[in-house]
Order: sequence, then C-alpha cells, then structure tokens
Amino acid sequence: MPLSSKDSGAFFPNLVDAPSREEVPLSEIRDHCNGPVRPSTSPKTPISLVTLPLSAVIPSAIRGPGQYLPGSSRRYHRGVAKPSLVDHGISLVKHVVPALMRPIRSLWNEVIGFIFLSFAFLGLVRGYREVRAYDGEPRDVFGLILIGFFVAIMGGFGISSFLRARKISRS
Repeated sequence: MPLSSKDSGAFFPNLVDAPSREEVPLSEIRDHCNGPVRPSTSPKTPISLVTLPLSAVIPSAIRGPGQYLPGSSRRYHRGVAKPSLVDHGISLVKHVVPALMRPIRSLWNEVIGFIFLSFAFLGLVRGYREVRAYDGEPRDVFGLILIGFFVAIMGGFGISSFLRARKISRS
C-alpha cells in the first residue's frame, strides 16, 4: 500500500513522490553530463517501505555500527577501507626483512670470522719465520711476543665470530 507524501512526509522524509522528467524544467535537466534526455515512460510511483532496504529504515544507533541485518544487502566488508599498494608493500617489508636478516647476519659473522682467521694464519706464518731466524737478541723476543698477541687476538675474534654465526643460525 503506497503512502503519499502528505501522509508520510513528516515521519519518513524518504517517502516522497519522485517527479517525472516532464515536471522538471529544462533549465534543471543536466543533459551535458548524462547525455541526451530521454522521456520517462514510467508513471509517477511513490517510494514505499517495501522498496527501501531494511538497513535504510532502521538507523545505525539501533542496529549498531558495522552490523548488518538479515536480508539486507549491506555487509561489513563494504564499509571497511581496502589496503592500498603502499600498505601491502609495508606489510611485505615487515614480513620479509626479518626473515632475511638472520641469514645475512650469520653470513656476515662467517665472513668476518674468515678474515680474522686469515689474519691469524698470516701472523702465525710470520711468527714461524721469526722463530726459525731467532738468534737470542731482546729485539727479536719483543717481536715474537707481539706476533703471539696478534695471533691470539685475531684467532679469538675469528673463532668467536664463527660461534656467533652458529648461534644465530640455530635460533
């Protein structure tokens, strides 16, 4: 049973008779945006409660924000903003970078450990030559002590770097 605009205008502002194209003056018709005006063939039909969706009739204060009513076409996911390309990129970086950092740190410690052990090996070779050429002078003893400290420090750094790389790769 359609309601007229006189009966329902005060309580339901949406229930108003829509004017047909013949009643609208030509100055108000916007044919420059929508193309040429086609005459309306439908008779003047009022909007009734039956044609309105249930979510338009019941305000959100009653049904609550984000909720939908059974039988209505309104769903929650239509009102939620979709993530942009930048959001997807940030999410990718947050997931990929931590997964890549562990192997990179492990590799870095292995490379540094190799370099330190190489320096220790070169110092060991130099120390072997100094021991073979040792003739008892105090200057040669001081050089051997320095070479020993160098080999111990470089070897210690190299071994600790390999142990740290092993610890990182196992965690």
